[in-house]
Amino acid sequence: MTGMAGGPGTVLIVEDEFITGTDIQNSLQDMGYNAPVVIDNGPEAIQKAGLMRPDVVLMDITLMGPMSGIEAAERIRADFGIPVIYLTAHSDEATMERALVSEPFGYIIKPFEPRNLRISIEMARYKHAIDEKLRSSEERYRGFVQNFLGIAYRLNPDFSIVFLHGATESITGYREKEFMEGTITWQQLLHPDDAPEILEENARIRNSPEYATAREYRILRKDGSICWVHELLQKVGKTGSSTGYLQGACYDITEQKHAEDAVRLANRKLNLLNNITRHDILNSIHGLFGLLEMARDVVRDPEMQELLSDMQVSAEQVQRQIAFTRNYQDVGVKAPAWQGIGACIARAVQALPQDPVTISIAIDDDLEVFADPLLEKVFYNLVDNALRYGETLTRIRFTAEFRDHDLILVCQDDGAGVDAGEKERIFLQCVGKNTGMGLFLSREILMITSIGIHECGEAGKGARFEICIPPGSWRSASRIAGSAR
Repeated sequence: MTGMAGGPGTVLIVEDEFITGTDIQNSLQDMGYNAPVVIDNGPEAIQKAGLMRPDVVLMDITLMGPMSGIEAAERIRADFGIPVIYLTAHSDEATMERALVSEPFGYIIKPFEPRNLRISIEMARYKHAIDEKLRSSEERYRGFVQNFLGIAYRLNPDFSIVFLHGATESITGYREKEFMEGTITWQQLLHPDDAPEILEENARIRNSPEYATAREYRILRKDGSICWVHELLQKVGKTGSSTGYLQGACYDITEQKHAEDAVRLANRKLNLLNNITRHDILNSIHGLFGLLEMARDVVRDPEMQELLSDMQVSAEQVQRQIAFTRNYQDVGVKAPAWQGIGACIARAVQALPQDPVTISIAIDDDLEVFADPLLEKVFYNLVDNALRYGETLTRIRFTAEFRDHDLILVCQDDGAGVDAGEKERIFLQCVGKNTGMGLFLSREILMITSIGIHECGEAGKGARFEICIPPGSWRSASRIAGSAR
């Protein structure tokens, strides 16, 4: 037969009355169960259960020998996890209480109908299967939590703790129990310099139906030391309500912060050395300009005058290259950040002469990109190149397009354009006019956050630079709202 739990079941019968045991065995076999033996004592029942591994054990409470059916059932449950159904002629309260302590899966009073026996067996099998799934799930969850290097939590809307698990003590110095009992709260751990900003955002979270944030801040451990944490927090709300619950996780990033501080210090020292060296070289170049000017006043030979002019041009080129390094010495030094694209472009073009060229920016105000802080230099270079080499240039236009999940920023002009053979070469180091570094460094700046750039315009009709920003590196509240509708 096929039972409720799926597939034919094997039943071990433990009954000290031979005739009763045989009747039960025959009834079970008639119903399609596999019931191979009837055992009349506890020790043998335990041994047989270990060998047979039946789906269910039918256990008489009163057995032959010193061991009762209740004791045998407890051993079978503890050693093999097999569900037990008690069979007994006793329905008195004392017997019931003794039996219930062993957590049986059923309790049948003799005599009984075969149909009731079958229902009890199938219900025991079904309940046991559910219990096993639950136990397996709990073990997986427990294993995850025990090996989790951060703290996972769930909070009420008022930020009181529902539960938290993980490396709580190693990160905070406090035990989970102390948080659950209210001995200490997470808010009390906030570093005084970071607390106002965190608590202000928490207030916004309380009043929002849904919210998600990633933030880094400091907490004070139990021993007074400072620990940096990276927190991922999400509010799961109810439709039309500010209630709900909060869930998230935080991780200790103190070592990462120490490493970042060390890198920043090293970069500051390198930049200081660069500034001193640049200053000394520029002073020497200014001295060289003075000597060249004096030489031109003295020398009358036309060939020598031409040679001095060439030397002047070379010195001016060196001067431009040195000055150029000042603008790009911070490439990759500072951490990438979210930046408003429209505002960034506006700042870039503001520093450039625009007349008689028209520059327009048709980009949503809330469109942001995650990029190096020198992103503004990229837009500056694109406009500067167009102004310098556009020849017939009259307009430059910035727009945004969406292709699949990518954001495409477009800088298009109506100037001379770029020849087909030069479209990739213009991004190579020291290729092009002036310093030959602008577009090369622009691509390097963008590549820090996996953003690409290429030129795809038509020569003679204008240049078209497309900046491809992958998912996760751009965001737009209006775009998300539009998709939701």
